[in-house]
Amino acid sequence: MVKRGSSYLRYALIQAAKLISIYSPHFKAYLKLKISQGKHYNVAVTLVAKKLIRIIYHLLKNYQTFDEAKLR
Repeated sequence: MVKRGSSYLRYALIQAAKLISIYSPHFKAYLKLKISQGKHYNVAVTLVAKKLIRIIYHLLKNYQTFDEAKLR
């Protein structure tokens, strides 16, 4: 994630990524995978946030609701 744009939005996305990686089994597994690949915790959380952004964009673009069963 680049440091251009709103720092408040970036902070909110990182906080959302931290929470979703606690409560969602899919995102928790993704975070553990990135940490096991040798990524620092903050880098891994940023990667979770980037994945979350891609999912949010896809949902808004296609007028869909979130279904965790459809995640890859």
